[in-house]
This record gives sequence, structure tokens and C-alpha cells, in this order.
Amino acid sequence: MKDLLPVNLYLAAGLVGLATLMAAFMAALAPSPNIAASLVTMMTPLHPLTEDKSAKEVFGFAPFWTIDKLAGVDFEVLTTLAYFGIPVLGDGNLDRGDPGYTTFKSKKATDIFKRAHVFGTRVVLTLTQMNNGQILALLDNPEAQANATFQAVEEVKKRGIPSLVKKTGHQLCQSRGILLHDITALSSASDGIFMMAYDFALAGSDTAMPTSPLYGYKEGHYWYDVSTAVEDFLSLMPSSKLILGVPWYGYNYVVYQPEIKASTRPSWTWRGRPATQTYAVALENVRPDRADISDFQTGWDDLGQVGWKAYYLPDAGTWRMIFLEDPESLGLKYDFAKNKNLAGVGMWALGFEDGRTELWAVLRDKFGPKVADHSLIGKVIVSDENY
Repeated sequence: MKDLLPVNLYLAAGLVGLATLMAAFMAALAPSPNIAASLVTMMTPLHPLTEDKSAKEVFGFAPFWTIDKLAGVDFEVLTTLAYFGIPVLGDGNLDRGDPGYTTFKSKKATDIFKRAHVFGTRVVLTLTQMNNGQILALLDNPEAQANATFQAVEEVKKRGIPSLVKKTGHQLCQSRGILLHDITALSSASDGIFMMAYDFALAGSDTAMPTSPLYGYKEGHYWYDVSTAVEDFLSLMPSSKLILGVPWYGYNYVVYQPEIKASTRPSWTWRGRPATQTYAVALENVRPDRADISDFQTGWDDLGQVGWKAYYLPDAGTWRMIFLEDPESLGLKYDFAKNKNLAGVGMWALGFEDGRTELWAVLRDKFGPKVADHSLIGKVIVSDENY
């Protein structure tokens, strides 16, 4: 692994078990202490956004399938764009047949990366692995881990993007204190940890609740919440390295009655199935002027600190309900992150707003335009003529 570019390494940690493997990153760069140590020794941090490091991180994941929906990204606010992602196979090889890889090498990605650098926004590459068997094979094979590390660094070097993200989706199980990773060691070996503060509820949940409730655990209302998760992380790592990741999506449930913690209907009935909806899709579909609904209600979860919307479909004879983060609820989470002096905030995912500006407006209001990393402005993004 000689002649490598300086590499910045970020980790992303999930909260609620294997079901959150929406983005289960290759468990390879950090599981082996030797590999992690060798990578860390190669790392030279990028220039800080400000010399006094007072600027907060605004870290956005950009899934390959939203590459056509990034025109509205406010690069004056976004500090880091994390391209998501390239799968790593059990033998450590990158999956070059995956659309995540081909999109990464595409002109569309090149144009986005160049635009990010014009505004002094970092671009980082996320490596992924969804299959538990592949993850275990990688963990059991030091040579495969070394291979994955080498290939990944070579890719970012060739592209002119000196940063990587390790994304795992199973930090904590369904009870507090069951650690699946050594957060203290990982925070020491990385530039930062992106805490996936979402999927506390899933599309298949038995009850309708926020996917990212800010409070409610200590009150006995929810099995866990964002504020408690942050406390747990900060008991193991410094706040200066923790990035609070928030959802720009929600789960649209089929429920019996529109209320907080409403019982959801079985997903196999003719009345409809639960759906994952991005912020933009939810606003388009969940509105009171729909011709096929006969009732529409809204509410606010005082503990979860997020709003909900519900509508009745007479043809299906059922209610549908969604908890959806909006400028008000996101603003509360951003204030929470600032009060805890966290490294910053992030989102899953860029493009979910699909050109709408209000989510960027609240970020700008809470954090302001960033001080650009001038070392990136004019930095060459290498295109690949094969794609």
C-alpha cells in the first residue's frame, strides 16, 4: 500500500440492529487492528474549514440512485458529500459490476464532484456490504481486508478524492449497552463517526412512531431515542468527533387509527402496504387536497419532537399515517447537536429533498454558510473515459 494519497476516514454507526443495514458498510477497514493502524498512519487531515475549527460539519450521503436529484444541493452549506457507495466482496475486491461503482465512475458523478470542490466541499467515498455472509468472510480474512483497503484507496486516489467512509448499520441491538463495535477505538482511529440517528422504527414496525424520536426513552414511551443514543456515544467518545445523522425520509404506515404509537395493519392485506417515502415524495403524496381521501389530520409528538400526518382512504377502508421530519423538527435536532457541542450534523440522504429548498434553509439558518476548504477549490477530479 505504498504511494497512497493522504486519506481521511469517517465511520458511520447505526443504532437498531441488522434491520438498519440500509447502508451496512464493509466491515473491513476497522475490524482488524493492524489494518486500521496501517491506514491511520497514512492519514494526513485535510485543511480544516476554519483555522479555529469553529465551523460545524454538515455531512450528506449521496446515494448513487439520487445522482440526478442533486441539482438543489446547497454547497455553500454542505461541508462533506459522501458518495454512496461501492460494495466490497468477501474476498476484498470491489464489486465493479455494481451500479454504485459504474455511477461513481460516470460523468454525472464527475460533474457533481467538481461542483462540490468549486465550493470547497469535501467529497468522500462510501464502501458498502449488505450481506452478512460476505461481511463475515471479510472479517475472517486479513488478506481480504488488506485487499479491500488497497483497492479502495487506489480508487479515491485515481479519482482525486482522498477520503473514505466506513459505514456499518448495527452498532447497538434492541437494548442499550449491547455494543457490536468498539466505539472508543474507532473514534480514535477515524476523523469522525456519523451516528445514524434514524430507523428507531422501520416500515414493518407493529406501531407507528417516529423513525428518529428526539426524546421518549426516559419517559418509558419509546424503546430508545436520539438524545439517549447521543449520551451513550458520548460516554465512549469525544463530542468533537460525533456527527448527528438525521433522516430526510419517513415511513408511511397503514394504521387502524391516526394516533401516536398507533397499531399498524398487517402488511399483507389488500388495504395496502407500508412505504418508505423521501421528504419530497411524502409532501407530494400526503396532502389534504387528494381526490381519493375523505379525511386528513395532522399532529405533533411532544416527546419525539416531530410532526405527523394522516389521511383516510375510503376505497381501502383504512388510515395511512407518516411521521416526517420537516424544518421545525430538524431545527430542534440541529439545536440539540449544537447544544451538545457535536462535530456537526448530517443527513440520509441528499436528493431526497428533490430540489426543494426548505431543508437547506434551516441548515443555513442554524449553521450559516460554511467557510470553504480552499485546499479543495480547483482540485482536479479525474474523469474516466470508459463511463
